[in-house]
Amino acid sequence: MINDCTGVILAGGRSTRYGGRNKALAPFGEGRLMDAVLRPMTEIFGEKILIVSRETGLYGDFGFPVVADVLPVPGAATGIHAGLFHAKTDTVFVVACDMPFIRPELIRLVLSHMHPPLLALFPCHGKNHLEPLCAAYHRDGLPVLESHILEGKSKVQWIFTNEKKGLVPESLLREADEDLQSFININSPEDARKAREALMMFP
Repeated sequence: MINDCTGVILAGGRSTRYGGRNKALAPFGEGRLMDAVLRPMTEIFGEKILIVSRETGLYGDFGFPVVADVLPVPGAATGIHAGLFHAKTDTVFVVACDMPFIRPELIRLVLSHMHPPLLALFPCHGKNHLEPLCAAYHRDGLPVLESHILEGKSKVQWIFTNEKKGLVPESLLREADEDLQSFININSPEDARKAREALMMFP
């Protein structure tokens, strides 16, 4: 278990691509999509977990603190900002609520490479594809994150300068997650169907 980092889950809200329903509460496996994400997160962070959502009243039965956005701008960057703002640790590991195959080994790998002066550390795979919603962030990045959000620049992976941003290459990622299943996300009921089939193949 990692004690000097908080696990942050971005719960979001209703998804237009998911028929206007809340993905986090959608049935998945033997529970809900959020349950599938919480399992590996609790293995790594124990009780040091925050759920970030504008709809804070929906997630109380998961047993972890639910915090709201601080900035009045919707989007994932604002959720990351809220996680950093509310966390009691300097470092957070952020994951989206629609990534049910996140591997504990991959979380550990990413965090093992998070060190000063980095403010953000992103998994990188394929043709320089970064994963800002499965990444580590440091509290010292709050000011620059906030200023960019308020300026309307919400692409998290491009907010931080190169010397403050680190990348974990695909070769290392595959040592922890050979098929990179951690990065599968659920954007539609069809994605959920395929993921449930994968769940039966790779329980």
